[in-house]
Amino acid sequence: MVSAVVEITSVDYEASVAKLLPRVADKLRYSERLTFWKQLLEQLGEKTAVQVATRMIGMLDQREQTLLLCELSALYQTVLVEKVNQTLQTMDWGRAIRLQHLRALQREEGLVLLLEGIEIDYPLLASCETVRSKLGGGVARLMGTTRWNWLLYQGISSLASLSTDQIEQAAMALLGQELVQAKLREVLESNLRQAGLLVQLARMELAVSAEQPEPQTPAGLSEQAQQALVTALARWLRQSVEGEK
Repeated sequence: MVSAVVEITSVDYEASVAKLLPRVADKLRYSERLTFWKQLLEQLGEKTAVQVATRMIGMLDQREQTLLLCELSALYQTVLVEKVNQTLQTMDWGRAIRLQHLRALQREEGLVLLLEGIEIDYPLLASCETVRSKLGGGVARLMGTTRWNWLLYQGISSLASLSTDQIEQAAMALLGQELVQAKLREVLESNLRQAGLLVQLARMELAVSAEQPEPQTPAGLSEQAQQALVTALARWLRQSVEGEK
């Protein structure tokens, strides 16, 4: 199973929260816990609550904003993944790729987009016109094997003669090409923006794992994120009061 970590170089936090909050409002409203956001929804109504929360995001520091954005993207990841997969299916080489999980994640090196459970139809990927016409020779050189070159140009009916390791190496070489990565970043950015996650993406790192990733869609916001919202509200109210003096 292939996974990828994509560097996020910039985020429009306020616009992203303003777009994502209404889309996960129902999940947060019907949470079994009496959370801060649930109370805000019940007391103010969804439209006003979202407006208040959007203004409050400016009261959070970047660490708190990142925490909230990561949790909102995790709550909405089913829709995000579906949109990305639908776009991939319209593309020549994209038809060979299917994504299972997607979420923003804060790491020591910064904010990243984590793509997990990337399923690849290796024969289909290698036989796509984009791969055959633009990447075939390069992959053959990267692989250092005339057998893979022959498979690329003569048409692939079966990869039974190749080992799993050889197939994975070939696929990683294909996905590692800048042409493919640039297109994949374009697909991700475009669909994430349409869904409400306004980010710019850069470098992508690929890895192969034998483990099947477990779905990680939370039921609601964590206690830490809830506390960040309470803190933001307090800062906002304090600023409003002090401004009236």
